[in-house]
Amino acid sequence: MSETPDGEVVLDSQRGHHNGKRVEDGDPYSRAEETFDQIGQRVGQYVAEAGKWLNRVTHRAREEAEDMMVEAQDLRRRWQSPR
Repeated sequence: MSETPDGEVVLDSQRGHHNGKRVEDGDPYSRAEETFDQIGQRVGQYVAEAGKWLNRVTHRAREEAEDMMVEAQDLRRRWQSPR
């Protein structure tokens, strides 16, 4: 990433290209579209990672809840069994 003299942020890997075509440096609409495409790709990556994390957390919570239920049922059986 680098910053142009007028304060715009540009990714070095994508500088001057959009959808495989060369973008003229003087075309602000093309540069804006390129920037928003890059932002969209990054947001998509972050959302995918967040989804994976949420899936792992949910899976762990479900397993913990199942373990607690089994323990509670075991304690109940022991308490109700004739002594």
